Amino acid sequence: MIKKSVDACDFIPVSKARRLAGEVMERALRKAPAPVADMTEYLAGAQGKGVRALLLLCAAMDGSGLVPRDAISAAAAVELFHMATLIHDDVIDDSPLRRGIPALHQEFGRKQAVICGDYLLCLAASLAAPLHTEYREHSDLIAILTSAISRVCIGELSQLRNNRNVSISMPGYLRIAARKTAALFYVSAMAGAVIARASREETARLARVGR
Repeated sequence: MIKKSVDACDFIPVSKARRLAGEVMERALRKAPAPVADMTEYLAGAQGKGVRALLLLCAAMDGSGLVPRDAISAAAAVELFHMATLIHDDVIDDSPLRRGIPALHQEFGRKQAVICGDYLLCLAASLAAPLHTEYREHSDLIAILTSAISRVCIGELSQLRNNRNVSISMPGYLRIAARKTAALFYVSAMAGAVIARASREETARLARVGR
């Protein structure tokens, strides 16, 4: 829990922030332009648990269970980033299901699914972009988010190149996990701390917890 130096009116309960982040994400998906709208509408009907968004909100939370309103957009952005990586993962792995329904590429084809995943990355960046100016003196949120996506890409490629590699070392396996699963938890905790205007030491500590 972080002690922050912003006006009390800028804070809301974390439970409300979690609900609003889900609404922001769903609204963004349902208001997509025509060429991609059928796919984003399909995705809007099968959202996940929002664990990464909740981690971001908890990292931004003060001792009273309140978070800055800016954390809502950041939480929605992180979940959209996550959704994009899942779409690409499903295409690569040819997964039949995602969140209890046919994976996007099963319904719309592999090429369209890849493009939709790319669109979601841009959509997530557009949600996070307004926060860049507000917090750039503390840290560059856009750089944090894009760095996480880069790590996920490298992790996915490393995983592909080590398929059926039964001799991979434990450190090698953990490096892949750190670049895939851990990367978005790391960035969620770190972004929450940045929005909370935590000290550099607190921000680094929370980022390590996420990782």
